[in-house]
Amino acid sequence: AAGIIKLLAKINRERGMAILLISHNLHVISALCKRVLVMDEGKITEEGLTKEIMEHPASDAAKRLLEAERKLHGM
Repeated sequence: AAGIIKLLAKINRERGMAILLISHNLHVISALCKRVLVMDEGKITEEGLTKEIMEHPASDAAKRLLEAERKLHGM
């Protein structure tokens, strides 16, 4: 996965291409994305700068994702 992340970041940087990622993996999202949309049951519940949402989630869906990530990584 780390190699794919580096490759995507390189392509994004060198070609100035937008990349759309769909993932539950917040580590990947925070490493590659400046902006994020949080969805729950197919509906957007929150959108904004990745750093802001990671630090101050407003929607229940974002809070659940962050809590699951913390539990997964023992934070």
